[in-house]
Amino acid sequence: MRREVETLIAAYNQAGNFINEPRPANLATNPYDNSDATPDDLLPSLSGTRIDAYRIEREIGRGGMGAVYLAVRADNTFQKRVVIKIVKRGMDTDFILRRFRRERQILATLSHPNIAALLDG
Repeated sequence: MRREVETLIAAYNQAGNFINEPRPANLATNPYDNSDATPDDLLPSLSGTRIDAYRIEREIGRGGMGAVYLAVRADNTFQKRVVIKIVKRGMDTDFILRRFRRERQILATLSHPNIAALLDG
């Protein structure tokens, strides 16, 4: 337990004030870019799929619960780019859905220029 706490303290000290600083302009690479992934790494593309008023352009990240997609407003009401997180099939158990809803609620309470804002859920 002590080693774990010391590791967390060291990571905290290394992080500095990154959350309070804007993203550096020279940070051109996208850490979620999966363009070098092999076909075995990717699920069938959702590109072009429409979800409510948004059309998915491409996948930008993937994690244990699902995938995150870049989408654009598709109903011509106004222009807006968003990200959409979708829970993957097989992960839709009661436990995972409760966790996803909890994550959504936490995000809804956060307000910071370097944290994504929740628009809908």
